[in-house]
Amino acid sequence: MPVNTKPKRSRKQKPSLRIWSAGCSTGEEPYSLATIVKELIPNYLNWNLLILGTDINTESIAKAKMGSYSEWSFRMVSPTIKQQYFSYQDKSWQLDDRIRRMVKFQPGNLLTDDYPSLNSDIYNMDIIICRNVFIYFNAENVETILAKFYQALSPGGQLIVGHTELHDLNLQGFVPKAYEESVVYQRSEDVKHEVAPKISTSPQSRTSTIKPVIYQPIAAQPRSRNQQSSPTQPAATPLPRFPDKTQTVKATQPPVDINPSGGTHPAGNRSTSHADLHNAQTLFEQGEYALALQRADEILRQKPNNFDVIYLIAQAYANLGQYKKAMYYCEQAIAIDSMSTDIYHLLAHIAEDQNNLSLAKEYLKRIIYIDETTIAAYLDLGSIYKLEANSRKAKQMFDTAIELLKSCLQILIFNIGVR
Repeated sequence: MPVNTKPKRSRKQKPSLRIWSAGCSTGEEPYSLATIVKELIPNYLNWNLLILGTDINTESIAKAKMGSYSEWSFRMVSPTIKQQYFSYQDKSWQLDDRIRRMVKFQPGNLLTDDYPSLNSDIYNMDIIICRNVFIYFNAENVETILAKFYQALSPGGQLIVGHTELHDLNLQGFVPKAYEESVVYQRSEDVKHEVAPKISTSPQSRTSTIKPVIYQPIAAQPRSRNQQSSPTQPAATPLPRFPDKTQTVKATQPPVDINPSGGTHPAGNRSTSHADLHNAQTLFEQGEYALALQRADEILRQKPNNFDVIYLIAQAYANLGQYKKAMYYCEQAIAIDSMSTDIYHLLAHIAEDQNNLSLAKEYLKRIIYIDETTIAAYLDLGSIYKLEANSRKAKQMFDTAIELLKSCLQILIFNIGVR
């Protein structure tokens, strides 16, 4: 972590370290911080230590407190950390109680809550981490939150945010500190701690002129302009709830039977044939969507919870312009794997085709929340902001995409050089 963790202490006080993960979702980030602190500070029990995680979603906070995670949460975690701090119980990985007790969780609204506050323990922070949260706010609200973060940090405290999230904003006393892989924003040390400003709790209105947008279709086979969705198409559904990744699909009725022949197949216990799936995907890529749906239906009846098949069906219906059916199967896929960025990208493209740019942005932001290195999501967001004449946000998204591309090129050049 590129921050100064030098402890604060007086002659008679214990050393102190206070870290706040703002927008912590289900707790992966604050628990990761706890493992880092344990590794760096062996005598952490002799410290006045606070690792705080807050999120506006109370269900996420409840799950975070449990410290139980699916395999997906470990996709970027070393096997050593996994074996050292987790044990496999009841089809999930349970965090060691020693780490779990190091973190405090509570619900919180970054915009409307009053802080710094002794009651919430949000004051005199050494580090605030708020990554990929500001993309959900307009510039005015971001600056409001920044002012409150400034008050909640101790002099010299540091704020860590996502890529270019503070681009072209008033930093209000924060001093950027460049490190090898990131930029950290430090509160000036010569400023006295002040009382938090009064923040209006009235909802901020967001008005924008939604302009028609024509995006490239979702798969290789293009649709002509007269096949674009008309105003009579059903409106895009709200963002679905995001169930646990291990949850199975409920046996709700689909909009229609996807098998045109109406035939039935015994469920059976046969393994899904890779050849069958490959055949369906080939038909899809050739633009034979009806045939691809028939093949996919045969596989789905054998394996009703097969993510790849359900995703293929959703894509096929989307390319046929049957968005209601496509969104139904997207929801089924999310019930199997709520962390798949492919599904949210498909939903974003459907929303774009229906000229629902507000919903499309929400899906794209969900992608960035899951994986902040997804270049395509930043490019799509930038295009939408450009259409909405929001040049500042468009530039921010495009700049981030460029920085990520540069990083990819550096890795590629390095790999070529070491061969």
